[in-house]
Amino acid sequence: MNHFNGKSHSNLQSIQFNAFFFSSIIFLHLTQLLVFPFVLLLNNTLVAHLRLKYNCLARKTFAIILILVTQIFAPTNLVLTSDDSIDLEKLVRRDKHGKVIAIDLPSHSIIMANHQIYADWLYIWSLAYLADIHSALIIILKASLKWVPIVGPIMGDRQERPDDPAEPASRPD
Repeated sequence: MNHFNGKSHSNLQSIQFNAFFFSSIIFLHLTQLLVFPFVLLLNNTLVAHLRLKYNCLARKTFAIILILVTQIFAPTNLVLTSDDSIDLEKLVRRDKHGKVIAIDLPSHSIIMANHQIYADWLYIWSLAYLADIHSALIIILKASLKWVPIVGPIMGDRQERPDDPAEPASRPD
């Protein structure tokens, strides 16, 4: 009998996860769709600046959604180790109870991952969140992956640049 209760609980948790995660992603995507017409109609420096700000907000929100989902449905501890050249205690900020509340990473960093497993992404987003730089994470994708339903447009929101080889001739003159 316990086997069925465990399976029922697992199924319920799976349904809750999917409902929460996909409704959050769809809401974020809908806000992108609401902003999109303004980008097309008002193509000037102010709109470009606002678009950049909005893209940062969208990336930040996406990171928060991933971290929140992880904390609710698969809570875990992140353990950092390093060699002797880095004093981790100097990088970590703690509250009065000793709990880690932030990480002081350098202001300019490049973090690369080959994402062999999806946990790699979560580690990077968690570190970026603790360093309060999660709005600056940019995912570099194959151009075709931005068309993956639901999550592709959110991850592929990088700022287009005139010299961007991944976007040839896609910019209006």
